[in-house]
Amino acid sequence: MQEARQQMDNSKEVRKQIRTLEEIPTLPGYFSKLMATLDDPDSGARDLAAIISEDASLTSKILKLANSAFYGRFKKVGTADQAVMTVGFREIRTVVMSISLFGAFANKIANETLENFWIHAVLTATGVQQLGDRKQETNVDKLYFGGLLHDIGKLVFCLLYGDQYLALVSKAEKESLVLVDAEKAAFGIHHGMVGGWLAERWHFPGELHEVITLHHSPKKSGVLRPKSIATVFLADHMAHGRDHVDLTDPLVAFSCQQIGVTEADIDRVCVALEKERERVAETFSLVG
Repeated sequence: MQEARQQMDNSKEVRKQIRTLEEIPTLPGYFSKLMATLDDPDSGARDLAAIISEDASLTSKILKLANSAFYGRFKKVGTADQAVMTVGFREIRTVVMSISLFGAFANKIANETLENFWIHAVLTATGVQQLGDRKQETNVDKLYFGGLLHDIGKLVFCLLYGDQYLALVSKAEKESLVLVDAEKAAFGIHHGMVGGWLAERWHFPGELHEVITLHHSPKKSGVLRPKSIATVFLADHMAHGRDHVDLTDPLVAFSCQQIGVTEADIDRVCVALEKERERVAETFSLVG
């Protein structure tokens, strides 16, 4: 009883800090326009280029990416329109979304830590895309960004607790502890809940709020989007590598059944994500 009361007190304290934390800035002005493209099936390269062109710093980073050796360009890319055409609509939109979100934490969190979060986030989002349309309640484009945003609460923990939180993460990995349980023991809450509070503060749509908050709880009853949550849960595991997807784990087995994922699907997606890892890391080095 006393332990439960202490966890509740810790939870209230963390939420209070999140509400008043000045170090978490507002998102850039173009973010809401970017989010609108997720609900607009008619949005395309020209619309995305227009959003990019509104911000000089963002434009500079996107042009740097498009002109990098990684994309093998021989002719210099000089406009946002050309950059979108060169790199691709979905890829550029992912990069712009990542810059706006992770940029909110730049200069406040060590670059190496931020890079690790970026790589895992993009691989999780790519895992969602690879799993594809399985009659989820949320369209795959929006769910893709649910994958990108799922661990945003960890960055808040880094801001609040710095090395103390990173040491907790390291201990959980070395001792094979469930991170959300370790977080609840230390802070009274886990990163999904913190991410959900941040999603409220940033006025994210309800679909994203739910998958961010519950991406470690695919069996939770009474949710509105169980298949969406199961998709992000599995993509999160697969982004860590095939060894992290234990088909005998009740939550993994349940999620697979929920959206009709087979062992062959998991093997296929994990192979694809491993091939993507280098490209994602290279993108961060260019624009992160």
